[in-house]
Amino acid sequence: MPHEGVTPGGSGDAAYSDRRFRDVDLVDYSQPGFAVVYTDGPVPAGGAELTIRSGAARSRLDPPQAALGSGGTIVVRNATSEPHVVSFPAAGYVASLAPGEKAELAVPEPGELQLFLLDEPGVEARLFASPGPFSVAARTGGFALYDLAPGRHELRVWHPRFPTASRWVELPADGVVEVELAVGVQIGREGEDR
Repeated sequence: MPHEGVTPGGSGDAAYSDRRFRDVDLVDYSQPGFAVVYTDGPVPAGGAELTIRSGAARSRLDPPQAALGSGGTIVVRNATSEPHVVSFPAAGYVASLAPGEKAELAVPEPGELQLFLLDEPGVEARLFASPGPFSVAARTGGFALYDLAPGRHELRVWHPRFPTASRWVELPADGVVEVELAVGVQIGREGEDR
């Protein structure tokens, strides 16, 4: 997270002219970005759709992150004018998709999954297959889970860069519970409270 009053420089600034850092992206950790809040329970139906799109320098997978229920299906469409080799290691899938072609891939298990374009080094999508009801957090971090049974639930957060966070909540029969969950890392010196 940038220090207060400090504006990050751009790629043209002399301080950032070291070519070794040309592909480094600045990350604002005050806005966590894509995160999934989930709990155990009946797995929702549905799936995720990814599209291979042409870019200025290379093709990309759009969106680069997605969430779905663990019994769902991932649809990958090639919207480019060239074939691309798609790899989905969790299902043992590797195949070339012709322009306009699509593949439907069953999700074999819950958890973090990755999908790669093997002909485009570094191009991948990260997916999270939830073992139960889930919500993708808004850009601001807000989320809502609906139709959960009354009782005790462990809410967990999956984030592509941070460790998983969790919190137990007691859900009343006729009410709403507001919960704060925090993801991130705390950095301190050895022996200090973190």
